[in-house]
Amino acid sequence: MPNTSVKVGDSTNEASASTLPDKKAFCQEVKAVVRTAGKGFSPLRGTARKDNTEDVSIWEATKSVQDFRCAVYHTRVLGDYVYCVQAHPDCKAAQDGFYLFSSYLMSTCYPGWSWQDSRLSTWDSYAQRRMVMATNDEGLRISLETGRAKDSYSRCELTLTFELL
Repeated sequence: MPNTSVKVGDSTNEASASTLPDKKAFCQEVKAVVRTAGKGFSPLRGTARKDNTEDVSIWEATKSVQDFRCAVYHTRVLGDYVYCVQAHPDCKAAQDGFYLFSSYLMSTCYPGWSWQDSRLSTWDSYAQRRMVMATNDEGLRISLETGRAKDSYSRCELTLTFELL
């Protein structure tokens, strides 16, 4: 006889429920990055990279967001931004992460922002990219994008960007 104590919405595999990134922790980490925007993200600047130039300065971020690897950029042309990357050997995992994190951003972290959802490169379903983005009244844009890795077509990446416009 089937287990009748399991209710709709319950996970029958406890391990699967624990593998999802924590929504509250994700939003706290995103909001911590956003709080530094007024200072040009300078509180997040850690160790400077050796490949800095007169036009571009890059630092490893002192804080990250979940499993994203983040860096702080100061550029003469584009200004200040934080660029975070999460690499995936499996593109399905990157796509799943995109759906999960975009829902966190739009429904929990910043539900009052006007989020735009766009599919990029829809002509090629194999290389399909997807992005959500929103800009607040202070000129801070947050974007989340998934697509093929720039250095390997077989891998995919999620990128989370915080940009001062």
